[in-house]
Amino acid sequence: MFNLRDGTSLVLWPRTIVAHHRELAPAFIDRELHAEMEGLALGHLDSVSSKAKEQLGEHLVDAPASSGASPIGLKWLRDLDSRYLGWSPDRDRAQDELEDLESMQGRRRLVDVSDGIYPSLPASTAQCAHLLAELGATQIYLEDDLDGLAVRLAVNSQISVVASTGYGREFLLREAARAGVEARLRVVETPDVGTCDLAVVHTGTPGGLRAGLARAWRATRPGSTIAILVRAPWDADAYALAQGLRMPVGAYHRDVVHWLVAGTGVVDGACDLVLFGRPESPDVPDSRVSLAKQRRAAPYLARDLTGLVLERLEGEPLTRFADLLGRLAPGIEASRAVIQRADRELLWWYDLSGAGLSAALEPKLGRLAMTLMPYDAQLEYAAICAAVQTLGGADTRVRPIRTRCASGENVLA
Repeated sequence: MFNLRDGTSLVLWPRTIVAHHRELAPAFIDRELHAEMEGLALGHLDSVSSKAKEQLGEHLVDAPASSGASPIGLKWLRDLDSRYLGWSPDRDRAQDELEDLESMQGRRRLVDVSDGIYPSLPASTAQCAHLLAELGATQIYLEDDLDGLAVRLAVNSQISVVASTGYGREFLLREAARAGVEARLRVVETPDVGTCDLAVVHTGTPGGLRAGLARAWRATRPGSTIAILVRAPWDADAYALAQGLRMPVGAYHRDVVHWLVAGTGVVDGACDLVLFGRPESPDVPDSRVSLAKQRRAAPYLARDLTGLVLERLEGEPLTRFADLLGRLAPGIEASRAVIQRADRELLWWYDLSGAGLSAALEPKLGRLAMTLMPYDAQLEYAAICAAVQTLGGADTRVRPIRTRCASGENVLA
């Protein structure tokens, strides 16, 4: 019986699938094989197609499926937790909870990032769970939980969670059973109306935030709490929307959620957790937002990476970066231009929708500066992953971008 090699995990991008292993080169799999890849990740397949075998290569082994956390992946997660959030005051107090989340994510074999929701550090999930559990909610609604937050919250609450993929559904149900909370966790397609006293929403795009907020509105009753994970550059839009709906800010927690870069590292300072009150108004937010309005809300964004690996900056580094970006990006590549200067290399890359970026690589400084204009959130994540995987290493840091608003007030000029 063929299964994924112990330590291999799959990342579903909009147009491709990538198999990662800490000791193997990445493998690229056709997106049309996503159902077969989900079956492999779950250990459900009795046979594997010849195309999948060829494309997975060494990531596929003739051995029983592993049900435990990969030692390689688990060590990587624990190293990242210690490096990025070792200062957390909750780490010692909640060590068992953190280790459970690290093991849970170590057992995760597939992540779907094609909808703009990204995995986060186990320590981030632990912090988020701790802050939300303090609210004492008895009924909680969540969406697209990649990290097991619903399982942690189910220890003390009844959970309704929407999973957008078959693997996501099975992963949450398996982990709930392993934690002994399966009776308190339901995977649903739509929320029950007015039953919850807490809902958790991701910002995503302005349109995505409004759609998620509309579902959270239906799931909760007046007087409940709606927790929104807010990140730049759309934090001002999120606060403006909340103020328009007369949602008071109950609490504000900065830099709670830190993204995992698929297969490699961390983007720190990704999301704030803001707790809003759900007003009495029965009005549901309008989720219709045009692409032009989204781009006006965030016309551009600059991202910098430092600590690049000097040996990987030889030859044509930005060409390698652009080649990988062309595979991971949500849109099909339309144009690129690479220019060599004496002290730097420059790149312009755009897709057929008009989204794209410019980049300047300074090899002597080990620094890459990117500007996404017009801004596209999925392209941002793809570009960061492509840059770290082609140019970076263990010491590479993605410089954080901070939200400009705190509790609705613009605190950064």
